Amino acid sequence: MPKVVDFQPCDRWTWQAYRDAISADLVLQHAVMSKVEQLPSCKALFEAKMARWTVERNRGCKRNSDKAYGGASLEPMAMSLCMAHEAEQMTKQVERQRACKR
Repeated sequence: MPKVVDFQPCDRWTWQAYRDAISADLVLQHAVMSKVEQLPSCKALFEAKMARWTVERNRGCKRNSDKAYGGASLEPMAMSLCMAHEAEQMTKQVERQRACKR
């Protein structure tokens, strides 16, 4: 009888990485909302900065995961891990910000 290969752990890791990326994005959104409450005059600046950052982050993570895994099954997981990491770094940056930076 042929050996049955279970790919389920890979799927679990991919979903875990995706869940971590979503969670990191939610934490970042909360940090931005809190900062806007503290610095209401910076709202438009924060929104524009986050929109640009999101596009750049997604493009960079896609490029890196493509380069590392090029269509292999680990590519989505690598992209999610990158997105989570970048969101965590941006959250720290937002939390440290004390005034509008133009």
